[in-house]
Amino acid sequence: MEPAHYIFVDIDGVLNTRNHLVRQQKNTGQCSGKIWCPIACNNLRRLCKNYGARIVVSSTWRHYYDLDGLKWYFSENGIDEENIIGTTPADASQPDGQNYCRGHEIADWLRDNASPNPSYLILDDTPDMLQPQGDRFVQVNPVEGFACPQAFMRALQIMNQVSGYGFTKSAVANGKYENNGSV
Repeated sequence: MEPAHYIFVDIDGVLNTRNHLVRQQKNTGQCSGKIWCPIACNNLRRLCKNYGARIVVSSTWRHYYDLDGLKWYFSENGIDEENIIGTTPADASQPDGQNYCRGHEIADWLRDNASPNPSYLILDDTPDMLQPQGDRFVQVNPVEGFACPQAFMRALQIMNQVSGYGFTKSAVANGKYENNGSV
């Protein structure tokens, strides 16, 4: 059975943030891009848990690691590897004649793997998406990434719109998601 919601996730700048790398260096004298920001990871984990969403990796990491390797990194950073279901294609079609962008890869993945009119969210730190994807896209600042409260709130707004759920702001702030009856 196909999951109801997909989240396309970039890693560097979204989960692996500049602020977190600086904190690692300050706290331990070392930094590793393979230890991601726990706040950003927790925000993503909350979306997966509360919306039943599954992750499709759109990051360039997919060029260096196979799906099992990516699942391992997500698991090491507290995100259940069962939530990772695939990666976007490296060479996507470009039927609209626009400059090639990550949005083409996402569009191809959706066309090949999802039902018509799928429910999805895109988390990335670069703006290279297709115009029709704009209402599903949260562009994060790579300094804070998905640890930024405003980015998380925007992602919740999008997921509420595409899912029909309505989680209240106080529930979000407390990490307690209860449907407020808007379904």
